[in-house]
Amino acid sequence: MPRLTKGFLAAVMTLLLAFAAAGCMPRQPREITNCFYYWRPAFHLDTADLKTLNTLHVKRLYVKFFDVIWSKTDNRPVPVASVSFASKPPAALEIVPTVFITNTALRLSTPDSIADLAAKIQNKLDYMRGENGLPKPSEIQLDCDWTAETRDRFFSLLRNLREGLTPGTVLSATLRLHQIKYAKTTGVPPVDRGMLMFYNFQAPNQINVNNAILDLKVGKSYTGGLASYPLPLDVALPIFSWGALFDGDRLISLIDGLRPEEIANSRLFWRESGSNRYLALKDGYLRNVRIHQGDLLRLDMVDYPAVRAAVEHLRNRLKPGWINVAIFHFDTQSVEGFGNAAVAKVFAGFR
Repeated sequence: MPRLTKGFLAAVMTLLLAFAAAGCMPRQPREITNCFYYWRPAFHLDTADLKTLNTLHVKRLYVKFFDVIWSKTDNRPVPVASVSFASKPPAALEIVPTVFITNTALRLSTPDSIADLAAKIQNKLDYMRGENGLPKPSEIQLDCDWTAETRDRFFSLLRNLREGLTPGTVLSATLRLHQIKYAKTTGVPPVDRGMLMFYNFQAPNQINVNNAILDLKVGKSYTGGLASYPLPLDVALPIFSWGALFDGDRLISLIDGLRPEEIANSRLFWRESGSNRYLALKDGYLRNVRIHQGDLLRLDMVDYPAVRAAVEHLRNRLKPGWINVAIFHFDTQSVEGFGNAAVAKVFAGFR
């Protein structure tokens, strides 16, 4: 065996330090739970759905139970769009009830009404669980893009909601990137875990954005504080797409789930070379949406290379330890378009 000289050891140490500085040092494998968001109006898993979930070793679904919006008629926040359970979830699949709350509902609520809102949310969750024969959940999640203006109401809502939970139930909240970067302004929610929603970085109605769903260059500018964020963080990544249709610089419609082949088959558009923008060459219809000559269609879509780059960026910036990795969201079109094998690689990329 060759003798290890001081010069050789120094060179090795220099190389290891360089790898560490570049974030390339190997880490212990992380334990993850494979998850999906389920954001559809009716809960139903057919045989093909169950096969997909089993193949991907998915253990939990974050199911949107209902929305909370501001009712002008009632002059108060009200629950709407409750999910209907057309089929009962299999016992092996954990269901996390998730409630989406609009920022407007919080902004227009009075501070004194927040405790009442928390009680109504809890009562509705309990009723829906009992009505559909669902077990008591181990976690409840609130999804709200709160701001500095509404944080006190949202945090009060979380504290009041926690008081009504069974001891040991995890309370979690979704987090957008701006709430991570500007935590001193927007605050840190009083919950057990946060779910980092790593998508929708930009508003789709802005015509000049590159990709409103996932643009890693934009995302990177917000992630400097991830490692020091005081909550344990889970992460959600997208596999969906949409077409943003513009008349001039005015957004006309968001066409959900649009894919390149559907645009090509419509024979209405000419694609700018090497881009995700399409110019309407004539009048017509796409998914019953009226198209006029001269309209611009921007296809915001994510593929595996884009999501893989996001995973590689996030993996070493999240704290070590067990995390939930959730894909948004579970529907046949999105999953088939992205591919089961690609979804499996996304999960595996965090280990």
